[in-house]
Amino acid sequence: MSQYKGYFFDIDGTIIRGEEAIDGAREFLHMLQANHLPFLYLTNNSSRKPQQLISMLRDFHFPVQLENIYTTSMAITRYLTEHWRGASVYVIGEDGLIEGVKKAGCVLKEQNPDVVVVGRDRGFNYEKLSTACYAVANGATLIGTSRDRAYPVDDRFLPGSGALVKAIETATRINAFYIGKPEQTIMQYALEYTGLEAEDVVMVGDNLETDIMVSQTMSMDTWLVLSGVTNERMAKESSLQPTYQTNSIQDGVQLFKNGIL
Repeated sequence: MSQYKGYFFDIDGTIIRGEEAIDGAREFLHMLQANHLPFLYLTNNSSRKPQQLISMLRDFHFPVQLENIYTTSMAITRYLTEHWRGASVYVIGEDGLIEGVKKAGCVLKEQNPDVVVVGRDRGFNYEKLSTACYAVANGATLIGTSRDRAYPVDDRFLPGSGALVKAIETATRINAFYIGKPEQTIMQYALEYTGLEAEDVVMVGDNLETDIMVSQTMSMDTWLVLSGVTNERMAKESSLQPTYQTNSIQDGVQLFKNGIL
């Protein structure tokens, strides 16, 4: 029997890499479902709308309902609703983030916005960077969906939203407020969304700087998988140590059956 009442899973590099599900991931998630254990796909990827993410996970044959997903775009909706409802916002991001901002009752605006929100944007360019920098330099609040420098796709890494935010921070010398993992903001939202307590959950992910750092921000147990951003050398050299570490999620199947995870 599992010692945890719930499981939070990163997606990119943890259960999926590029166009392939990582070996053992489907088995592990279906095993949790069969044992009636709550699980949440908790992702810093703001690009997809919730229904788009559900469709993608179902295409990979993962068990998923709306109650099983929480994204940075969903967290942005709540944060802006609570702190910036009705504000004007310049968005660097894709469909999921744009929808999230609109749901908060905010108005999209390029010139002189109150807030600049930055997420993953595969159409990022110099014009968008310049527009964001000008707005922030002139008083707009800078909000980043996550600190992720990169994310894994097949056999390579692509720039994450954190890399885009860092460009604006560097140019303006103004620090962003971050929403996504490992920040308390999204972690607290996710716990409230599931009705779980931090001490009853294990965070599963491939990134020391985001997924595993939640052990510091939330005192939550963590499980590092070496199938994405973090490799064995990086894990050994880091002062941040996870509660568990395996090569991939597949290695956790037997650990779960043995009552360790």
